[in-house]
Amino acid sequence: MLLVIASLWIWVFVPSWFKRSQERQSERKFAGEIKSEIKTAKKQAVSKTGSIASLAERNYRLAMTRRVFGTVMLSAIVATVFFAIQAPSNPLLWLAAVGSLSVAVLSVIILRKATAKARELISRSARTRSSIYVETASAVVASVEVDERAWEPNPLPAPRERIGALEVPELAEVISIQPAKQLSSSELDEILRRRRANG
Repeated sequence: MLLVIASLWIWVFVPSWFKRSQERQSERKFAGEIKSEIKTAKKQAVSKTGSIASLAERNYRLAMTRRVFGTVMLSAIVATVFFAIQAPSNPLLWLAAVGSLSVAVLSVIILRKATAKARELISRSARTRSSIYVETASAVVASVEVDERAWEPNPLPAPRERIGALEVPELAEVISIQPAKQLSSSELDEILRRRRANG
């Protein structure tokens, strides 16, 4: 008896177990393919939007750099003027004036470079925006061209023009209605019998 049960178990359950393991492997393989496709699509989307985000971040950093070095330049110019005014009483202040003047010159050089880079980034972002607009417009045009069975409204006819004068309609003649004559019960019975006969 145990031998029969063991043989049935091997004959029925072992093949189904192998089949399930093969199905799981195929499902894992299919899921891996789908995940790889999703990752590539995400990478492409990130590369398109990431370039714009990186341009915006670099533009923000350049703006902050320009603000900081603009402030440093103004303070260095004020310090140079102050040290130059106070230098006749103390000759060591000439060194401070030269140092603040060199800081001002360095700030001007950095500001010019930052301004040039900001202009370059603005032109690059304008190019990427125009390319995105072109891609979007082409996608919209393609979707419009593909949809051949789209519903189109029927054009309404032009309003009719009434040409001519108004006409006075002729009214019907008014006739007084005579009251119906009174029928006897035998006449009514005869009328009902004829109607029933006609069906």
